[in-house]
Amino acid sequence: MKKLLSISIALALVLSFSLVATTPVAAAVLTVDTSQPDIPPNYHTIQAAIDNAGPGDIIEVAAGTYQERITIHDHLEGLQLRGAQYGIDARDRSGQDESVIGGDWPVVIGQAGVAISADNVMIDGFTIDPHDHFWGMIHVGAGVEDVTISNNIIRRTIGVFRAEGLTVERNWFIDPRAGTRELGRGFYCEGATDLTIRDNKFTDMGYAAIVLGTSAHDYVNTTISGNEIYETQSYAITVGGPSHANLKIEDNTIEHAGLQYDEGDFWQGRGAIHLHPVPHDNLLIQGNVLVNSVSGITFILYTPEVDDWTDVTIENNFIGYNYYGIYMTDYAGAVPGGISAHYNAISCNVYGVFTYGEPFDATNNWWGSNDGPGGEGPGKGDVVTGNVIYDPWLVLTLTADPPSVAPGGTSVITADATMNSDGVDTGADIPDGTPILFATTSSSVDPELAIAQDGVATTTYTAGTEPGTVSATAPCYPDNIEVLDVPLAPVVGWEGSPVNRLAVMAPWIALLVAIMGGATLLVLRRRRARI
Repeated sequence: MKKLLSISIALALVLSFSLVATTPVAAAVLTVDTSQPDIPPNYHTIQAAIDNAGPGDIIEVAAGTYQERITIHDHLEGLQLRGAQYGIDARDRSGQDESVIGGDWPVVIGQAGVAISADNVMIDGFTIDPHDHFWGMIHVGAGVEDVTISNNIIRRTIGVFRAEGLTVERNWFIDPRAGTRELGRGFYCEGATDLTIRDNKFTDMGYAAIVLGTSAHDYVNTTISGNEIYETQSYAITVGGPSHANLKIEDNTIEHAGLQYDEGDFWQGRGAIHLHPVPHDNLLIQGNVLVNSVSGITFILYTPEVDDWTDVTIENNFIGYNYYGIYMTDYAGAVPGGISAHYNAISCNVYGVFTYGEPFDATNNWWGSNDGPGGEGPGKGDVVTGNVIYDPWLVLTLTADPPSVAPGGTSVITADATMNSDGVDTGADIPDGTPILFATTSSSVDPELAIAQDGVATTTYTAGTEPGTVSATAPCYPDNIEVLDVPLAPVVGWEGSPVNRLAVMAPWIALLVAIMGGATLLVLRRRRARI
């Protein structure tokens, strides 16, 4: 009996221990607010709160300026650091009521404003502002996993070394050193796996907005998407190595990249997207708007020993108003066969595609003119060099709904680019962001300059008193147009069917009935008055 009792007690203890061990511990919430007493769980410095936090805890930092460097130690896995603007997209913020980390701290080369050594950390809702500090950045340490940096205004740089699962999203990067092309990087990385940089805004950057640095560490599964990058002195996105697998650069808007350049810089390909001569396997450049830069996309191919470019696809981008649309430097004398460009709108560049070496597959693109590219091409569109395979190319097609309108009526005019010059329906879209210029010989179209959305560009045609035409073209080639006739619809009058005549007469009949009804009522009232 005693033995059974002992076993029962032992089992009860094991069960109790198991229940205690598996019960989740609630995260503690610490605060940092200098307007409140410096008594735990409130602190007057962020670092003091971090030093007293445990894994998974939440630190809420009130608005104010905190002149300190902070370090999140490796045992604080899952720590959340929340500023006064937690959860609020930094790209639209005014800069008021911010939790500012930085201020006028002393310059110490190599030290970061925020150093992260723990996994699963989140930093959200701050302004990181080092003022004159050269490095002044968020630094994610080597081997750190699953860090999220979101909704912050960041002046200077995020530096990352061999991180895994890092997400950088909805931040606004500003670089006060924008006047020089050799200083200033918004995001800098030295090797990563499962890296996501999305929906950020970069303005007035120095050297580059996003730098995937050339280091001894590979990049695997990198996505750069939905970012807005404006005014960079050298590059917007520059991609080093030693190698990349599964890199996506998609749905970004890049304007005015490579602002500081001279004639000697052209070969370096300063501009929007710059790819170093390292092996690439499965690289997709898709859905971007790349405009007003020295170069839209540059491939640096001059290293003879590096020719391993596999499944490199450029598609559905608008590449316009640059000196070079796509530029390939290749002193080894050959363009790798794994690179191709299809279904893009490449227009209003000085050179649409400029390459050296062997032929480059650039079929089924729209060159801004329905008669094809210029230069070595047969048409009046963007210039291509002699080793570009451009035929067939995409052409604009116009449709009207309805196809005919009465004077003063309207019709929706749609431009698409599904057909190519061989008359084949490719199913292609006009890349979003592509400008299309509409004009008419009769009455008006509104808007005259339409920006493609969801694969088409549309305008509304208002008919005049005579049949008219609507034309569409790239804004830089106003004489190379696609024309659609829009006839006037017949106006049905008295000579129409009895139903039509009745429809035309209906308002007058209703008015007559109303008048007669009023007159009858008046007569009846008078008669009753006589009785």
